[in-house]
Amino acid sequence: MSEAIGNPYKGLASFEDSERDALFLFGRDRESERITANLIGSRLTVLYGETGAGKSSVLRAGVAHQLRAFDEPLAVVVFDDWRDEPAAGLARAVAQAAGTEAFGSLADTLERCSATRGGELYLILD
Repeated sequence: MSEAIGNPYKGLASFEDSERDALFLFGRDRESERITANLIGSRLTVLYGETGAGKSSVLRAGVAHQLRAFDEPLAVVVFDDWRDEPAAGLARAVAQAAGTEAFGSLADTLERCSATRGGELYLILD
């Protein structure tokens, strides 16, 4: 018996970085593919636009989902917790995605995860 999916309408809330929300993100495939290609091709990609345009939704349910679908070993971190100690929070999120522990500073953690994980690490800062 299949599990009920529930109401797909989010109202004003952003789509999240989840399989469920990726299923319901309609009409943004072209944008998701273009942003994903830019991320792969350039070390720094900046996405900007008006408030409410759907940037967070396309990054979370579109781009992050597409990046995770690749076969090559990579980690994808979507981070949006800018209160209190954001560098420490980002270090923890990166370490968790790489399957290790945060180590020293954010730079130290990034270096350690890169050496441990092998492959690309994509940071999506929202």
